[in-house]
Amino acid sequence: MATWIATVTSLLVLGLVMGFSPTLYGICLAYLVQGAPGRRAVAWISLGLAIGCTLLFIVYQFVDGAIVSTYLSSGVRAIVMQRWVDLVAGVLLLLAAGLLSWRARRGPTAPRPKPDRPHRTDDSSPRTAAALGFANAFMGSSGFATMYIVARVVSVVGPDLALRALVYLAFVPTLVGPYLILAWSWNRWPRMAASITRVYDLVVHRDYHRLVIIGLVAGGVLFIGLGIKGFVDLA
Repeated sequence: MATWIATVTSLLVLGLVMGFSPTLYGICLAYLVQGAPGRRAVAWISLGLAIGCTLLFIVYQFVDGAIVSTYLSSGVRAIVMQRWVDLVAGVLLLLAAGLLSWRARRGPTAPRPKPDRPHRTDDSSPRTAAALGFANAFMGSSGFATMYIVARVVSVVGPDLALRALVYLAFVPTLVGPYLILAWSWNRWPRMAASITRVYDLVVHRDYHRLVIIGLVAGGVLFIGLGIKGFVDLA
């Protein structure tokens, strides 16, 4: 009994860890300000996220995740350690900063006339929203590592795949629950929704060109410095 309680508790915590994504929360807020279509889109995002995580879980039932993680980590580490990559990254960041600065000085250009086309609400289409949630499960190495831990925790209950699938269900509510609760509460607490919308509009419509340019220049100088230092150390 203690094993089952520990397993379910661990899965609930891992669901929160796997589901937490500032990027995905930002996307959900962008959808929610659209009203009812946005709330449906959040539900599709949650479904896509659950499908992506479940796919990883199924793969880890037949593939040793430690081998995959080690291979990916060693490959990424080998690439990052190559100093010429630092130099190239630094140059690209400086070029991006120069381009962004040039475009900011030119000012906004007149929008081109768009041809008449039937209006499509692609921004909140179920396919697009589900794809966003699905892709989030594969963003970065942390998702792969978290799902590997989930698979390992579930394997404690035994080799029976049907039993593992049943136990895995404890992981899903905390994975998608926060997103669904956010969508459900959007109309229940209009004051909260209005406050979030005001902050969202303020953030979206603010000009971040100068901040982004400073960040790009700083990153470019840092990477070039790392690359030069690496070559100096090798010499």
